[in-house]
Amino acid sequence: MTAETPSLPPAGWYSDPAEAGKARYWTGSTWGPQQQPLPATPYAPALAVQTPALEPSRSGNARGGWSLGLGITAVLLCWVPFLYLITSIAGGIVAIVLGVKGRRLAAQGEATNGGMATTGLVLGIVGLSLAALSAVLGAVLGVLRAVGG
Repeated sequence: MTAETPSLPPAGWYSDPAEAGKARYWTGSTWGPQQQPLPATPYAPALAVQTPALEPSRSGNARGGWSLGLGITAVLLCWVPFLYLITSIAGGIVAIVLGVKGRRLAAQGEATNGGMATTGLVLGIVGLSLAALSAVLGAVLGVLRAVGG
């Protein structure tokens, strides 16, 4: 077996181990006589950073988003016993009110999400209707159970 010799760095200018602030040429196997001052560390020039002007927020967009979210919740949770009182009835009413206000703001140009507000309005109506149907069916089934046995 042969012992591996450690690899030496390639030839080039390196920081002089004997003199601080100087560079010495490495031949690949030994230090050469050539010496020069170390180059100054280059610094990047300072960049002027400009913040882009932000468009003023359209607060009317929040109404359409809330209307849609509450409308979806009203439809999805309308069959859950007792939970529909909060999610579908109260949430459906709020979705309808916010949907109407969001559509009005979109028509006046103060909001950009009229479609979202309309969808929230429709889902609020559907969720409220399904919650009412669920309440009626629950009451009828309760009466039938009480009468039947």
